[in-house]
Amino acid sequence: MGRARDRASADLNGQEFILDADADTSISADTDDQIDIKIAGADDFQFTANTFTAQSGSTIAAQALTATTITTSSTVDVQGNEIILDDDGDTSITADTDDEIHVKIGGADDFKFKANTLEVQTGSNIDMNGTELILDADADTSIHADTDDQIDFKTGGTDRMRIDSSGRVGIGLNPADYTEHSDDLVLGGSSGNKGITIVGGDSGYSNISLNRSSNTSTTPNGAIEYNHTDNQMYIKTNGSAFLQGNSDGSVLKPKQPCFSKGHTGGSPTTIDTTGHVIVSMGGTEHFDLGNNVDSIGKFTAPVAGRYLFIMTHYVYAINASDDSHMYTYFYVNGSAASLGINQAPLQWYRDGHTANAEKQVQHLGFASLSANDYVQMGFWTSHANIFKHLGSYLSLSGFLVG
Repeated sequence: MGRARDRASADLNGQEFILDADADTSISADTDDQIDIKIAGADDFQFTANTFTAQSGSTIAAQALTATTITTSSTVDVQGNEIILDDDGDTSITADTDDEIHVKIGGADDFKFKANTLEVQTGSNIDMNGTELILDADADTSIHADTDDQIDFKTGGTDRMRIDSSGRVGIGLNPADYTEHSDDLVLGGSSGNKGITIVGGDSGYSNISLNRSSNTSTTPNGAIEYNHTDNQMYIKTNGSAFLQGNSDGSVLKPKQPCFSKGHTGGSPTTIDTTGHVIVSMGGTEHFDLGNNVDSIGKFTAPVAGRYLFIMTHYVYAINASDDSHMYTYFYVNGSAASLGINQAPLQWYRDGHTANAEKQVQHLGFASLSANDYVQMGFWTSHANIFKHLGSYLSLSGFLVG
C-alpha cells in the first residue's frame, strides 16, 4: 500500500499509522496478522488473532468488560471507515457503526471499542502482562497479581479473595497463614461473625458432601443434609443417616444398636447343674435394631463401645437344703462378669425357713465391649436341682450408650 497523509492529524506511512507530530504515537503492523499500538515511543498494547495483550507496565482500565458476537461487512477504504494494516488486507481497524471501533485480525473481528467499553468478541481473550486489571471508574475494584503466582480480587479498595500458587482459596483471609490445616478453602476474618449459607429450594435440600477421590458415584462417603420439606437434618455415611435431628429439637440415632429379647413358655425349668448355667432363650424378639441378637438370646456387639444391659428373671426353690444359694450373672464371651451398676452379682438364698420362696430379679450392668464380643445371661448355683426359673419372665435387653 502506498503512502498517504492527512497533514492535519495523521500520517499513514507504509504499515504504520502515525498519529502525532513527533511520530512517537502510532498504530503499526510490524508483523503479519499483528497490530501494535505505540504511545510516546513505547509499545503499550498488541492485537493478534483472538488476543489483546497489554504489554509489561501497561494497565487496562474499564467500567465494563463484556463478551458478545458481532459480524460486520467492511470495505477497504483508507480515507473512509477502514484502516488496512497488512499486505493481504485482513488486518484492519474499522468504524462500521457510528461511535464504534472494530479491530479485525486475520479476517475476523476480535475486539470492539465503544464509549467507556471494550468488548472482547467470542473466541478472543485478554492477556495482560502488567499486574492489575481495573474494573471500575475509581480504580478500587480490580484483579491484580501483587505476588508471583498469586491472584487477588479487590472490591472497594480492599482485598476480598486470594488464589495462591497451590490453588488454595482464601476469602477474607490469606490461605498461606493456615497451611498447617491443609485447607484448600479458608474464609472468615479477624472480627465480627462469619459464616457460610447454602440455600436450597423450599421443597429441596441443602447439602455438604464429603468424598474420597475414587468415589464417582452419586452417593457421597459422608454428608450433612438438611431437608427443607420437613425441617430435618441428617448426618450420613455412605448414604445412610446415623444421626437425625427433628424440627422439634429431638435427636434420633437410627443405627444405634438396641435390642430386647424374652423367653416364651411358662413352665418352670429346674436348674439341674451346680455352678454356671447360661440361659438359652428361644422366645420372642421384641426388637433388634441392627440384627445383633441370635435365636438363643446371645447379643454380639457390632462396634466397640460402652453398652448398658438389663436382665430380668424369676426364680424359686424346691426340695431345698439349708444355706443353698444362687447368683445372677452377665456372661461376656462365655465368662461370668460383674458389669458396673451391680458390682457384686445378685444373690438369692434359700434356707430351711423359706421353702419354695419366689423372687423376681432385675440386674443392670455396663460393659465396655470390643467389636464381636458377645453377652448372655445366666446363673451360678451352689446345689443342683435346688432352684427353678420361670421362662416367661426371662428377658435380656441392651443398647449402645457411646
